[in-house]
Amino acid sequence: MEDLSQKKNTQCFNYNVISKELESANKILVFFPEFSKLYWDEKEKLPKHINLIDVIRADEDAHSRIVTKLLQQNTSDGKFNILESFVQYIKKKAKRKPDSFENIHIKNPIITTQKRDIDIWIRDKEYAIIIENKINRADDKEKQLSRYIEETNKSFEKEQIYVIYLSPTYDKKPDEQTWGKYKKEFEPRFLHLSFREDILTWLTDYVLPNVPKKEKYLSSALERYIDHLEGKFNKYNLRNINKEMNKNLQKIITDKMELKGTTLDNFDKLYKNKEVVEQIIKQMDLMKKDYSTKIIQDWKEKLKNDYVDYVTEEDENYAGVHIPINGDKIVITLYYEVDDFICLIENDQKGIFPQEVVDIAESLEFEIEEYAISKSLPPHKYDDAYKFLKEVIDKIAKICGKKNYKNVHKQ
Repeated sequence: MEDLSQKKNTQCFNYNVISKELESANKILVFFPEFSKLYWDEKEKLPKHINLIDVIRADEDAHSRIVTKLLQQNTSDGKFNILESFVQYIKKKAKRKPDSFENIHIKNPIITTQKRDIDIWIRDKEYAIIIENKINRADDKEKQLSRYIEETNKSFEKEQIYVIYLSPTYDKKPDEQTWGKYKKEFEPRFLHLSFREDILTWLTDYVLPNVPKKEKYLSSALERYIDHLEGKFNKYNLRNINKEMNKNLQKIITDKMELKGTTLDNFDKLYKNKEVVEQIIKQMDLMKKDYSTKIIQDWKEKLKNDYVDYVTEEDENYAGVHIPINGDKIVITLYYEVDDFICLIENDQKGIFPQEVVDIAESLEFEIEEYAISKSLPPHKYDDAYKFLKEVIDKIAKICGKKNYKNVHKQ
């Protein structure tokens, strides 16, 4: 009887907890339509935003040069403050690996980019850091990290070598093959960072606030680069042009949640409501994944009907076609990732893209890499995404037609 009573009490407690969470969620969702309308209205009012890094469509090499230039900054007395800040950040991130990064002490560093093909290479008296930059999701080349480790091993003992894999988001991980035989050996001295969660946070919270006022050009460069990364990863609408919009949106939250004044009670209320919102977002993310899967499947069926003379992409996560050009297969696909649909152009044979394909990609404002060409598209405009995919396919199909291939899309 006692066990049954305990079970009933537990069930009652769980029910009460769930009921409170649902009640909190309902209060938030009640003002959701008003918040949503204001958000889209405010977004329409935003002024034209121009960032030259956006305009030139910085590739991975450009990002490596920017980060390297920042790390190279030193004072008249020889202090590498930004590098020091970065080292402190990675030590904090690596705390789950006891003492593994604690032996990094800045003395007289040499920081280079693209030397021996290593994106960012930091070498000092007693350590070397290999940073592999994958901000645009380039594939890992054959035994890439293995080759960089062996190159660095010519001047440093393996125990002095550290590897950082710098991806756009955490879901992009290094391939098994890139390590060669070194994965297990370097696990204690390996760190996976992302531009979205780490570099942007580090630059915003730790670097920019500590730049001396007289260093206006450095501050300006940091602000522009932070702005570019915020735009690239859509982080919190933090770009300066969003300040007025954020102010108006926060007013709705303040009014509807009855947050009067910056009191500790209101902080607690805001924190608890944020927890509820995060749970709502988690559930919406799960739903988005289901919806995006259905959308991609619909696109795959449309492509089979719209491009009967082309081979369509078989991978269930991608919708696209393969177009033969000069003996290569140009693969044009759409897929869903985090908060965007990505239009991707790849060369299936890993060769060089025909110049005509590059010209088309540039005219459509793609980001161009050696082995892949990509462009992010708004997820809420999936009809426009499919129209864009068709536009890309049709433009590239015309190149195929000029070269007298048989399986050309029927006009």
